Amino acid sequence: KGSSYIRMTEDLMIVAQPIQVKGDLIGALFISFTLRELSADVDSMTTLINRINLESRKKAILVTVISTGLILVLGVIVIFLLVRSMVKPLLQLIEHARQIGEGEFKPVQGIERYDEVGELVNAFNTMVRQIKTRTDKISYLAYHDTLTDLPNRPRFLMHMDNLIADSSIEGLVVLFIDLDEFKVINDNFGHKAGDNVLVGIAKRLKRILRSDDLIVKLSADEEGDKVVARIGGDEFLICLPNVKEPGEADAVVDRIIKTIGEPVEIGSEKVVIGCSVGVAHYPESGRCSDELVKNADIAMYHSKSIGKNTFSHFSSDMNAQVEKRARTERELR
Repeated sequence: KGSSYIRMTEDLMIVAQPIQVKGDLIGALFISFTLRELSADVDSMTTLINRINLESRKKAILVTVISTGLILVLGVIVIFLLVRSMVKPLLQLIEHARQIGEGEFKPVQGIERYDEVGELVNAFNTMVRQIKTRTDKISYLAYHDTLTDLPNRPRFLMHMDNLIADSSIEGLVVLFIDLDEFKVINDNFGHKAGDNVLVGIAKRLKRILRSDDLIVKLSADEEGDKVVARIGGDEFLICLPNVKEPGEADAVVDRIIKTIGEPVEIGSEKVVIGCSVGVAHYPESGRCSDELVKNADIAMYHSKSIGKNTFSHFSSDMNAQVEKRARTERELR
C-alpha cells in the first residue's frame, strides 16, 4: 500500500519499507531482526548498567564516608585547638594565682593575644603588679619605723638571728642607745620638734656607720652587716658584726656619744642632748638575739645609773642586780 510495515512476533521483528520511483512502487526493503539476541544484549547491557550503578553508589558512599570522617577529624582538631587556646591561658592564670598565694608575684608571660583572653591576661598582670606594690609597702611598714625609716625591733632581731646562724661571723656586739632627758625636749618644744630630733639622730647614726650599707632592705642580698634600728620612743639598737675585742666596740660607742652630743637646732635655739649606751657581746652576754638585746638594755640602764652620757658593757653582776631589784619590788608589794 506504499507505507512502512512493522510486525513483531515473540522471536522476530519484521520491518518492510516500500521503494518507489516517481510514484510507482517498484519493490520493498525487507529486514528481519531476531529478538532473542537483542533481548540478550539488552539484558546484558541492563546488567552492566546496574553493576556500574552499584559500583558508583559504592564509590559515592565511600567518598561520602571518607569526606564525613575527614570533616569530623578536622572538626575535632579545630575544636581541640580552640579549646586549647582557651584552656591553656586559663591554666596559666590558675598556676600564677597559686604562685601569688605562695608570695611569688610574677606576671603571666608568653600570651600575646588581642581577644577577650588577652584582655583577661592584661587585667591579671595589672592586678599582680598592684598586689606586689601593696605587699611590698605592707612588708616595709611591718619591718620599719615610720618616722625614721630605720628597721624596727622585729627586723633587727631577724637580722641578728641570721648573723648568729652565719658561721663566718666572728664575734657580735649589740649597742642599746637611749637618749638622755629626751622628755625635756617634748615638754619644752612639743612632740613635733621631738620627732624632728629623732629623725636627725637617726641620720647621724647612719652617717657613723656609713662604711657599709646601713639600712636593712627586704631582700637578703641587699642587707648590710652593720645595722641601726629604732625600737620605739628615743631608743635605738645597733648591731656590729665581727667585733672580737671590747676596745673595737668602745671606739664606735665613743663616736656615737660624741656625734649625738653635737648641738641640735630647734627653731632659733640650739639644744645639746646626750645618750646612755649599753653594750652586749655575743656569745658572752647571750646566745640569741632576744637575750643580747635584753642584756644590752640592762647595761644601758647601768650607764644611766652611773651618771648618763656614757656606756657600760654587760656583766653577770648587772643581771644579778636587776633580779635583786625585781625581787625586792615584789616583796615590797
